Amino acid sequence: MEIVRAQDEAGVKIPAPYARTIKVFYAPDKGDVPELTFSFALIDPGGQTDYHAHDRPELIYVVSGMARASARAEPMTCRAMSSSSWRIRS
Repeated sequence: MEIVRAQDEAGVKIPAPYARTIKVFYAPDKGDVPELTFSFALIDPGGQTDYHAHDRPELIYVVSGMARASARAEPMTCRAMSSSSWRIRS
């Protein structure tokens, strides 16, 4: 079994206006996990990501604050540690 610790992963810093740090733990090209990508994104307060799509489902879990996302033009809001979860299918 392999244990990956977030604090040990360097991550990639994305510059403004979409400032965030992305740490990929498992992916088809990392950890030999062909069926999913498991990553951590730390988005600055008030920040946002650029519009993008994925070639596989995405799971979003908000640890602190809140997030808004749009899937197939349907807006969604989720607050940290709430009972709601999103499964965004590609």
